Amino acid sequence: GVTVSKFEFTSSNEAFVVDRLAISNTAGSDVTAESVELNYKNQAGEDKVASGFLTSNLFTFEGLELYVAKDSTAVVTVKVTTGAVTSANTGSGDSVGIDLYIDTTNQNRFRAVGSGSGSTIDDSDVDGSFADYDTAGVDEDDSSDNDTTQILRGNNMEIRKTKPTISLASGSPSGTVIAGIVEVLRFNVTADSRGSVVLESIQFKVSATDSGATDWDQCTSGSAALAVGDIYLYDSTELSTDLAADSDIALLDSGAASCGNGEDLVFIDVDFFGDSSADQTIAAGATKTYILKLDVVGTGLAVPSVTQDDSMRVDISDEANAASGYDTVVWQDSNATGTDGDNSNGQGSAESDFANQLDGGYIKNLPIIGGALIF
Repeated sequence: GVTVSKFEFTSSNEAFVVDRLAISNTAGSDVTAESVELNYKNQAGEDKVASGFLTSNLFTFEGLELYVAKDSTAVVTVKVTTGAVTSANTGSGDSVGIDLYIDTTNQNRFRAVGSGSGSTIDDSDVDGSFADYDTAGVDEDDSSDNDTTQILRGNNMEIRKTKPTISLASGSPSGTVIAGIVEVLRFNVTADSRGSVVLESIQFKVSATDSGATDWDQCTSGSAALAVGDIYLYDSTELSTDLAADSDIALLDSGAASCGNGEDLVFIDVDFFGDSSADQTIAAGATKTYILKLDVVGTGLAVPSVTQDDSMRVDISDEANAASGYDTVVWQDSNATGTDGDNSNGQGSAESDFANQLDGGYIKNLPIIGGALIF
C-alpha cells in the first residue's frame, strides 16, 4: 500500500492499549481505496498490521493492540491500496484523505484501555483532540449532526497514474564560459513508468551579476540586453530545432511583471501550450534531456555585452517560489479520468485553467539548482 497518513498518540499517567479506531476518507469516494491498513507496534514492540475496506467512506478497526507507553507516544501509519487505475476503479485525478474519526453520540468509534487501572477511554474522552466535522456551517459528511461526528485530519492526497520527475542532467554547465550563445542549464524530465507525461510550460529562475554595468542582464534596454530572441531551448537529441517560439516566451522581472526597459531579468517562462510551440510529450518510463541556451553577445554588437567576471545561474524553482501568477511547471497526466481531484492548476494566466493541468506542487524533487557560470 501507499502511505497516506500518520497519527501520533500520547499517553499520560499510565500506559494504554488502543483496541478500537475508526478512519474516514473525507476527500474522495470508496473506490479510491481498494483496501486500508493500519501499521503500528504492540506492547512487545512487534509490528502489527490490520486491514479493512471502506463502506460509505468509513471503517472501524476492532481488536487492535496499539500500545502507548506511559508519558510516551506511539505512531499509527495508514496505508491504502488503490488498485488499478481504470474507469471502473480509481481514476487518475481522484483524491484520498484518510482521517481519524470519532462519534461522541454513539461512542463506538474509539476505545483505549488503561494497562494498570483497566479504565476505558472512549470517543468523548478524546473529543478535545478532534475538530468538528461541521466546519463553518458546511456539513462535510452530510450527516446533519453538528458536533457529534468529528475528525483528526490527515493530508488530502491526489491519486495519479503518472507524474514527472525533473533533475539536473549530467554535463549541465558550470565554471568559466566564453560569452556568446552559451548553454546555461541542462535538465531531464522523466515520466513515471505507468504513463506518459505532457509538459506544457516550464519556468527558469535567473540570478546574475553585472560587474561592468553594461546592463546585459536587463530586458530590452538596448542591443546589449536580453530579449526573447536570445532564448533557445532544445531537445538534446535534436539541436537544430528551437522548441521555444519567441511568441511563447515571457520575460519577467522580480515582481512577475513583464520585464521592461532597465529591469533585471529574473524569470523566463516558456509556454509550450502557446500558439506557436508544441507540447512536449515524454513517453511512459522515458527521459528527455533539455538544453537551455542564452545569447549574451548582444544583437548588433561587435563585442560581448557581458564583461569579465560577470556571472549567471539558472534554476528551476519549486512551486512556492515561482513567479506570482505563474507556475514553475505545468504538466498533464495523460491518463486523467478522475473527478475528485483539483484538475486545474488555478494559475490564472494564459497557459492554465484547462482540465487536467497540474502545477509543480506535485514534483517533489524541485528546486533544480544550475551551476554558476563565470564569464
